[in-house]
Amino acid sequence: MTSWAKALTVIAFVLSLVFAGMSAVVYAKRVAYQKMYLDEKDLHASDKAADALKIATRDGRISDLTGERDRKAADVAARDKDIETRKAQVDKLTSDLADAKQSLANEQAQVITVTTTNDRLTKDNEGYVTINNNLRTENKDLIGKLSAEQDITRQLQVTVTELQKSRGALQVELAQAKDTLALNEEVFAELSKRNIEARTVIIGWQTMPAIDGLVIAVDPETHAVVLNVGSKQGVRKNFNFTIFRGPDFIAQVNVFNVEEKRCAAQIIASKGPVKVNDAAQTRLHF
Repeated sequence: MTSWAKALTVIAFVLSLVFAGMSAVVYAKRVAYQKMYLDEKDLHASDKAADALKIATRDGRISDLTGERDRKAADVAARDKDIETRKAQVDKLTSDLADAKQSLANEQAQVITVTTTNDRLTKDNEGYVTINNNLRTENKDLIGKLSAEQDITRQLQVTVTELQKSRGALQVELAQAKDTLALNEEVFAELSKRNIEARTVIIGWQTMPAIDGLVIAVDPETHAVVLNVGSKQGVRKNFNFTIFRGPDFIAQVNVFNVEEKRCAAQIIASKGPVKVNDAAQTRLHF
């Protein structure tokens, strides 16, 4: 091996050593720089998180301040509106006060007028009091006369009521008399058919005692009835009984058979069918 080759080998070896040393230094610096970068990166991330938190906090604060500003603005608007309302109320009250003053002035003028009128009316009233006293005296006299007239009117009303009752009773008696008259005509016609003198029958009616009885049996085929009175009660043959049902006339019957406690009679005139328990009376009704 030549000296140049040895020299080159040595130079190459030295350069290799230098390169290796430089590589080691560079690697060490790279590792240091990489560690420094990671530390800086972590520090930057921490700072960034802290800044983000600060930003979020500031945003929340800004939001709160914005809300507070909006609320205050709304309060200011409400107060402005309230001020306008109150101002309108003050204006209205001012107008009402002016109207009240004018009304008070008018009322004061009316009070003066009323006072003047009242004084005049008081004087007039004194004269009316005297007239009223006179009228009261006259009114007492009129009340006394009216009371007497009312008493007379009440008496007349009582009299009219009694007359109306009497008139009603007379009308009923008149209707009954008409019915009796019609019946008597039928009876007299029947007596005429039987050749019986009506005067004899009337005398017999007038001499008959007052006897009251009831119908206890009826024979429609023979037109005969049985009464619950007989010779013991004073019934005699040819006595006539009038049959009633309540206040209504039903028939006239003539007795043809008499026993001690009952009798049989023939229907000589009727306005309807005779029934058991109809009343029988020895009365001649005109």
